[in-house]
Amino acid sequence: MKTQRIWHMLVLLGLLTSLAACQKMEDRSAYGTLERDRLTLLATDSEIIVQQAVSKGSAVQRGDLLLQLDTTRQQARVAQAQAEVGRLRAALLQYQNGSREEQVASARARVSGAQTHFNEAEKQWVRIKQLRSQSLVAAADLDQAQLERDLANAQLTDYQQQLRELETGTRVETIAQAQAAVQSAEAALAQEQKHLEDLSIRATRDGVLEDFPWQLGERVPAGAVAAIMVADTQPYARLFIPEPSLAHYKVGDTVKILVDGRAQPLQGRIRLISQQASFTPHFALYQTERTRLMYVSEVLLDNASDLPTGIPLQMPLP
Repeated sequence: MKTQRIWHMLVLLGLLTSLAACQKMEDRSAYGTLERDRLTLLATDSEIIVQQAVSKGSAVQRGDLLLQLDTTRQQARVAQAQAEVGRLRAALLQYQNGSREEQVASARARVSGAQTHFNEAEKQWVRIKQLRSQSLVAAADLDQAQLERDLANAQLTDYQQQLRELETGTRVETIAQAQAAVQSAEAALAQEQKHLEDLSIRATRDGVLEDFPWQLGERVPAGAVAAIMVADTQPYARLFIPEPSLAHYKVGDTVKILVDGRAQPLQGRIRLISQQASFTPHFALYQTERTRLMYVSEVLLDNASDLPTGIPLQMPLP
């Protein structure tokens, strides 16, 4: 009985020793997952989804249409901006070409008629003035004749100025203002056209469409995620290195990454080691607590393009 008890104690001690060894081995690795760059494509305006051009999980190329939002309202804005550009361009062309011959001829005719009217008013004023000097007419008649002469002279001066403006042409400053107005309208049109293009959400890189957070027929709020992609780039391991092992690594080091189901480890190169700990205790960082700190690192992997995103990985620590 005593011998059996001793045997049980030896077996238990062996199991505890093996468990401690396994635990120690587990603690000597950095763990993480295989990742690829994820792209979130946002909706630039609040519109209804009218088309989902590809299905989830499909491979897409840069520029491929993924999602189409309703363009009715934005097309109206573009048409309005185009009309404004056309109006301002026509006004600029009118300023640059100057007045038509018919306008100049009409202005000259108005000046000629005003000149004749003024001459008659001038003669009438002279006659009334002579008669007044002989006391043959009242002073009011002289005042009325002078008023008509002054009005005719003012009208003649106005028509002469209009004719001079037509013959001289548009001022340089006026043309410059018209050109600036056209440029401003063209910029506004380009902005509205860009908004119209943004309603067609396209792949910004080669990759795989991961998800559509919104369904066909739903209205996507402005700024919300409309599509999620996984970029077709070199995969990387996102690992958590414990603080005691951090000093053994630097950016650019070549490391080995273990993957379940593969006999041979993957080769990788460290491209990032975070300067801030991911897991920080809420108490003072004494030496025993510092071992709880974990630092995120990213390792670019070779020959791992066939592995799925999210698969667990581990990196043996020195």
